[in-house]
Amino acid sequence: EQVKKAVFAEEPMTMVILSDSMFRQTLHPFVKWKTEKGFRVVEAYVQDPAVGVTRESIKAYLEGMYTSPPSGIAPLTYLLIVGDVEQVPLSQSGGEITDLYYATYDGAEDYIPDVFYGRISVALPDQLQAVLDKILEYEQYRFPDPAFLNEAVLIAGVDGTFAARHGNGQINYARKLYFNASNGINAHAFLYPGSDTSDRVILDLISRGAGFVNYTGHGLYDRWINPTFHQDDIAGLMNTGKYPVMIGNGCETNIYTLGTCFAEALVRTPGRGALAYIGCTSDSYWDEDYYWSVGVGPIVSDPQYEQTSMGYYDRVFHQHAEPRESWTPSLGEMIFGGNLAVQESHSSRKKFYWEIYQLMGDPSLVPWFGLPGTREIHYPELLPPASERLDISCAPYDYIALSRDGQLLDAAHAGPLGSVTLQLPGMAPGDSLSLVVTGDRHVPFRGSVVAGNPDLPYLDLLHDELSAESREADHLVSHEEFFSLDLVLVNRGQDMPEGDTLVLRTYHPGITITDSLVRIEPLAAGESVTLRQAFGIRSGKDVRDRESFTLVMQTRGDPSGRRTFLNKTVHAPLLVSGGIRWDDRPYGNGNGIAEGGERLVCEWDLSNAGHFRTEAVTGMHVAPDPSIFGELGFPVLTSLEAGAQCTYRFTADPAVSLKGVMVAGPFLAGDGYTSVRDSFTLVPGRHFEDFGQAAGSRYPFVHDPASPWRTDPGTYASSPSSLRSGPIPDLGNSQLTIRFETGQTDTLFFSFRVSSETGYDFLVFYADSVEVDRWSGEREWASCAHVLEPGNHEITWSYRKDQSISRGADAAWIDDVIFPSQAFRQQDLSLVDILNPRSGPWLTGNETVALLVRNTGNETVTELSTRILVEGRTAHQDRFGISLLPGGEMVIQPEGSFDFEGFGDYTIHAEVFMEGDRYPGNNRIVRKVSHHKFPDLGMSLREIDRADGVFTDAVITLENLGNTRLDSIPYEIMIDGVVTDSGVRPLGLEPGRTAEMTFRLIDSLTGEIHSGVHDFMIRSTMQDSVSINDQVSGTLYWHAAGTGGDRQPAGFSLYPNPSAGGFFLVLAEPSDADLSLFLFHASGKIMGRYVIRRGEDRLYLGAGLAPGHYLLECPEKGITLHLVKPR
Repeated sequence: EQVKKAVFAEEPMTMVILSDSMFRQTLHPFVKWKTEKGFRVVEAYVQDPAVGVTRESIKAYLEGMYTSPPSGIAPLTYLLIVGDVEQVPLSQSGGEITDLYYATYDGAEDYIPDVFYGRISVALPDQLQAVLDKILEYEQYRFPDPAFLNEAVLIAGVDGTFAARHGNGQINYARKLYFNASNGINAHAFLYPGSDTSDRVILDLISRGAGFVNYTGHGLYDRWINPTFHQDDIAGLMNTGKYPVMIGNGCETNIYTLGTCFAEALVRTPGRGALAYIGCTSDSYWDEDYYWSVGVGPIVSDPQYEQTSMGYYDRVFHQHAEPRESWTPSLGEMIFGGNLAVQESHSSRKKFYWEIYQLMGDPSLVPWFGLPGTREIHYPELLPPASERLDISCAPYDYIALSRDGQLLDAAHAGPLGSVTLQLPGMAPGDSLSLVVTGDRHVPFRGSVVAGNPDLPYLDLLHDELSAESREADHLVSHEEFFSLDLVLVNRGQDMPEGDTLVLRTYHPGITITDSLVRIEPLAAGESVTLRQAFGIRSGKDVRDRESFTLVMQTRGDPSGRRTFLNKTVHAPLLVSGGIRWDDRPYGNGNGIAEGGERLVCEWDLSNAGHFRTEAVTGMHVAPDPSIFGELGFPVLTSLEAGAQCTYRFTADPAVSLKGVMVAGPFLAGDGYTSVRDSFTLVPGRHFEDFGQAAGSRYPFVHDPASPWRTDPGTYASSPSSLRSGPIPDLGNSQLTIRFETGQTDTLFFSFRVSSETGYDFLVFYADSVEVDRWSGEREWASCAHVLEPGNHEITWSYRKDQSISRGADAAWIDDVIFPSQAFRQQDLSLVDILNPRSGPWLTGNETVALLVRNTGNETVTELSTRILVEGRTAHQDRFGISLLPGGEMVIQPEGSFDFEGFGDYTIHAEVFMEGDRYPGNNRIVRKVSHHKFPDLGMSLREIDRADGVFTDAVITLENLGNTRLDSIPYEIMIDGVVTDSGVRPLGLEPGRTAEMTFRLIDSLTGEIHSGVHDFMIRSTMQDSVSINDQVSGTLYWHAAGTGGDRQPAGFSLYPNPSAGGFFLVLAEPSDADLSLFLFHASGKIMGRYVIRRGEDRLYLGAGLAPGHYLLECPEKGITLHLVKPR
């Protein structure tokens, strides 16, 4: 089980110390150090009414510090309880001894902590002083001799049943992988049975000094049982200044409510004993303790890293490329990491383990395993008083804190390349700031920063942001993007008369600096400069989503080499597969069986888990095999926004000759940057279950209601998942059954896996109530085949446990069930399609549903029922008497109607069922239907209105052809291709209605348009569903005022004029070139176009004109003639 919850820390981190006010003075040096180290420390005393003395008031206060802390303080990350249970009560009044529930804030059932916590159980200030002295000496690295940190003592306790595998396995794993010479550690390992006689040797090693001690075995509240280490032995320890971190994986050694327990005695001892102790407040168990330390996997005496999940050893050392978020350097994190491993197991004691494993000590303390090293730390020791940032380079993931006079100013973890920028408050000349740098592999560093005026130029970065972005101008670094920087810099030092050069570099292999230099002109002291589009940077194709990188900027003329860090994060898409399923109903016979030559519709659930949209996604078959698929159809999917999900549909045609069990794929979906692969299994001619459906199965499996089997995507024989037995107690049983009929002798196949106690806890396989086989122990995926005779059959898988002991994952799995070829075929009804309603713009509030059903069984269907559910509303259920022969289809229209009138998406769940249906996997369809808005404005020209030489208007008829009200019309007017007017006019036009609107094309008062023929266009610029009908255009004649009226020069004559018939236009001599003539009505509407060809001298026109005034224009000659047709 993967834990979805994790602890997230904002910076500077917040530590709450929950205590009794009697310890206030003693705590002061500890609080001061923790503040200097980078914690905002909040002291919460039970005498404060806001905190209170009851567990309920304390829990409420702490939850408030986590969910809604005071302004300027990050949510609680570490909780340290100081005091015995008489001072600060346990977090629950009954049940286990635990402080766990002071650290859980997600409801009453929550048992996974939201913060890291621990307790220093002391009753007196002197006892607390002894504990804090050891912590401060350790964290500040003030040991007389730190060599003891190289020593580790690892002990497998004595137990005739479990120690050889569990105890030795844990210690061997620790020694082989981590506590060894390659890590600078001298490990003293005591394995069973040799540990039985090693009491005095172990005590002597601890007394001489060890950095880490780990015991796994039996315990009591005051001792380790065998080998024995009793709390009376603590007084004889001589490990002054050599305090170990101790872990006891065993029973009861941390029962801090019972007198002085073993853990309390070790931690309270002044100057000796232990620095901290992790142990249990109740019984612990061998399997879970093994998981806690090693991880979930086979319990063996020599475990391998590759065969286990992460235990606390792996998380502490993180030497196998474990992700940063899984590291557990501090003591509080170590307990969290161990319990996470148990949580990921199949144990029934998960909550119990979160309760009983408790830390006696400071949860924020980071122990050393081996001698820590030193590292180089670079920062300016002199800062101008007005500086707002401090850039520091150190080791990766160091924690850097800056404080002044005991007040924390800022703190943060360095990035993976060891760079960090802290924010500074205003400073006065001479101010001194304290700098502390800590890390889990390095000696703590303490330095100072002084505010003063530099004697050289000092360029300080005030602001930076991305510019000239090639992919999207969002000021965020996207994948495969070229970009520059806009920078604002100020010179907080002396004059820079010669100017200087900024140099940019990065150590990230996926980021390229294409232009690394920027010149700065001379800059006086106190002056600022803004650099636009500085540098050239490119994020590469191999940089992943949310990957961080640092740009390092330096001034070439600065002899100190001071660096300025610009930390950026890449935003990129990340495709994730949710599995592929197929359906034979759209094109095949719909019986749920893949058959050669039958087209399958494959649905691939994809999601973009990244932080930037994908490009267009397409699919492909990575290794096409014509013996499996004859044809594949992959559409192109539009881009997928960040966080969005979709179903990518493609078609696949299995080859006619396809036989046997075939793996279809791998298929690849991608956009050229991000891609994902997946596959699925086909068994032609047979029903086949790979448990890839979200509901678990398409087949009528019957589960034990007390412990149902469940889908497990974490392990499978073939992708995407398997079915796993449910959790059960001792003597429990998790059972799974399926029934079917077969008409001939045939074979049932399935894959199985078991992880259990060998010889005691079994996966048992039954056929018709007869046990066929059983399996136990650690068995990887294997296959089973069982022959069945004709008839009805009941198949059962049962995971059963005996009266005690659990091993491994304590579970069984099945996968890839291949049923006999005639199974589920006697009676089978298939819902093929939802014919109505369909997505569109014209859905109503009274839509009926029509279903297409097919008889895919071997017997006539005489009755069926339907169930329709739309958007979670009350289902409509109907029953129909029918006669549907095998292979036949019919349309079923259930009674009633549904309301789809509102715009939006509707999900229809449709199901058909009948008595005795053997295969329910084809009975249901879920479809999304969209009633979408359909804005559509139609425009047509009604008439042209004009006053010659004054204006010309177009009267437009507007019609709402869509399904939504149009409140306004954005428009633009063009004359001869040039926009002369634009704007927005109110409209208020309901669907199906029309309106008229007048647009002024030409106005002599607002523009100069020369006389002559002009093209015009009026168009709507709204987002329209149909763009072809949202504009009108034409040609008009404009006679500008004051141009002299008609001109009829010598050589042209028009007669008769006026004329009730036609007109003759006669030239004095034949034309020497083609002449174009345009005839306009006085309104401006063009009535015709004529041509006098070269060599011709006359033209007859206008015989069919209606009475009225007309204009005849010849642009080549610059003439306009007035024609009159009398009534």
